[in-house]
Amino acid sequence: MLERFEGIQWLSLLWLMVPLGLFLLSGLTSRHRLRIVSSCAQALFLTGATLNVLAIILIAAGQGPMTIGPWLRLDGLTAWMGLLVVFLGWVNLRYSRRYLAGDQAGIPFQRWFLATIGSVLILVSTGHLLLLAGSWLLISLTLHPLLCLYPRRGAKEAAWQKFLVSRLGDLALFVGVIWLHQRFGSWELAVITEAVSAGHAPSVTAPAVAFALAAVLKCAQIPFHGWLVRVMEAPTPVSALLHAGIINLGGFLWLRMVPVFESSMVGHAVLLGFGAVTAAMAGLIIITQSSIKHSLAWSTNAQMGFMLLELGLGAYTLALLHLIAHSLYKAHAFLSTGRIVVSSRVGDLKQPVASPGLLPAGVVAIIVPVAAMTAGHFGWFSPVPGLVFMMAMAYVLIFSVPALPRRSRTTVAALVVLLPMAHGLGQAVLSPSVPVAETPFGPWHGAVTGVMVLGAAVYWFVLTSIIRRSDLAIWQPLLAHSRNAFYLSVPLDRLIQMVRQWLLSGPHREPRNDGRFSGVERKPRGAET
Repeated sequence: MLERFEGIQWLSLLWLMVPLGLFLLSGLTSRHRLRIVSSCAQALFLTGATLNVLAIILIAAGQGPMTIGPWLRLDGLTAWMGLLVVFLGWVNLRYSRRYLAGDQAGIPFQRWFLATIGSVLILVSTGHLLLLAGSWLLISLTLHPLLCLYPRRGAKEAAWQKFLVSRLGDLALFVGVIWLHQRFGSWELAVITEAVSAGHAPSVTAPAVAFALAAVLKCAQIPFHGWLVRVMEAPTPVSALLHAGIINLGGFLWLRMVPVFESSMVGHAVLLGFGAVTAAMAGLIIITQSSIKHSLAWSTNAQMGFMLLELGLGAYTLALLHLIAHSLYKAHAFLSTGRIVVSSRVGDLKQPVASPGLLPAGVVAIIVPVAAMTAGHFGWFSPVPGLVFMMAMAYVLIFSVPALPRRSRTTVAALVVLLPMAHGLGQAVLSPSVPVAETPFGPWHGAVTGVMVLGAAVYWFVLTSIIRRSDLAIWQPLLAHSRNAFYLSVPLDRLIQMVRQWLLSGPHREPRNDGRFSGVERKPRGAET
């Protein structure tokens, strides 16, 4: 018992010093102490990475999870997320020192950046619902000044829109937290999880829906996605922080609450519905975007949809692996956008052309999921149908685009071969950190999964057909609307604009009319004569 105390518990206390140290350094940031605070923060990030690696080793060896009072919970999920957060914080802070060198915005950036990372670390490590909700709110409040770092009109409007959407997410989370406390009489996640495991828990459907909506709003799912593309006015380090870290927290929230909500069919259905629609729509919109940053934004939107879809299907380990991989990729993508622009000048992008091998590949891609669904229905499901399905999708990708260089085809083929092995390794490493995958849809789980796989196959086949023959007249209206994102954000944009005007002007004031929107032409000065 003493060895366990000296190991995991002392490590937990040291781990807690990292976010507290970041808050302290955030308060000490000033023009004269900018470099020394940055160096101390980088050292603190490296210390946090070491502590998280040690925690992963100790927990894998059977020591843990460990709680310090009701506030701190150090388990596998905390250690992996903490390692990811401090690594991204270290990389981003180093990048920002060069990016914002000589810029007055470097001071407020470092101050609010450290506060945001400290808030995220508190969120991923707490086992108390009130502290969970408080840190969730604090992350949004510390991120807002970063989005307004350059006070351009576009940046301020996007930050304002995100601020209002985030408040809706905060409201959903606080409602869910209060609902859980009323049902279980405790704020501690460990107590609630124990009651659910014992089978004496009341219904958690309503709190599950509230938490699911909070995750959907944090992940900027359609139709709450408009701000995600507009925040590109922010500096690159801020975009990297948002797309590689903050927006993933909706997935983490559900992973943390899985022991409580794993039997909630409605909560999982909310995630599945929003995730599937967002992934499908964003995947179509991406192919019509010409801006690199806009493509990255829609890519984030689609990937968050896929992650929520995985959570909705109960593939928790896959969702955590997806979360980590997406964070690392998107941080690299944003922090290397300059190199992408340079490399894109090397040659023009060739348009895909027709291939006679597409039809059989599409037939295989549709038949295989049906066979997998049938096998799952009779209890014969194995990883083999999934592997065959990936091979069929790779065949569509490689051979429907003859203009693809031979080297690129070889790379894609190698990735397809390595993907099952990488997934298996990720399952082995991460599975002890998250609950075992369940069947949230009960006896219908196999059918729901099969339908989703079948829909993905048909969608992939149609999307590839559109890319191949984008010059056909039948696709032109669809592609034109796709370039404008199908106007999906317009209703919410108008509602938020109305709320903003109401908050700024007050309900008792008449709206100011200076002729700009009334159709009245304003005369220039001196024209009265």
